[in-house]
Amino acid sequence: MKITGYQQSITNVGGSGSAAPMINANVQAKAAASDGINFNPLAKGLNDWAKTIDKIHDQEDNENVMRAMDAYNKSRFEAMYNEQNGFMNTKADGANGIAEGYIEQEKKYRQEILGSTKLHSRAKQVALDNLMNQSAQQGFQQVARHQYQQKEVALDLNLDNNVQHISKFMIKNYDKE
Repeated sequence: MKITGYQQSITNVGGSGSAAPMINANVQAKAAASDGINFNPLAKGLNDWAKTIDKIHDQEDNENVMRAMDAYNKSRFEAMYNEQNGFMNTKADGANGIAEGYIEQEKKYRQEILGSTKLHSRAKQVALDNLMNQSAQQGFQQVARHQYQQKEVALDLNLDNNVQHISKFMIKNYDKE
């Protein structure tokens, strides 16, 4: 690009002259450097491209959040309702400590899923964290409720066993007197 038509009009930059020659020189330099090219269409094109990339990233993030939540909920439900060792399938005294076990499993699943989920936006990361928190809280409430109910069942069973033992003892010892 050839710079033509530029005449330096600044002779005393640091002196007592006015700022007008410096402004005039800058305007003339920019006009000469652009060589009459209008950059507005290029700027608009770049802006449109950036908006398109943002939309693509937003769509990818939405899909990744949905996939992550699906995997997270499946793993949580498997831990809760697995036929062999699910937290919600424990009975009586076997339910002691399942709430703590649920918390440990939930943290493990969360770390695995967050480690494998790529998100472009910090806002989507916060949204995923909030969704996981809500889901984890609901699961914890279910497990804690089950643990409490099973504790009550265990107490009832122990009370029944104690009453039966006392009754047998009383009947056995009543005949001896």
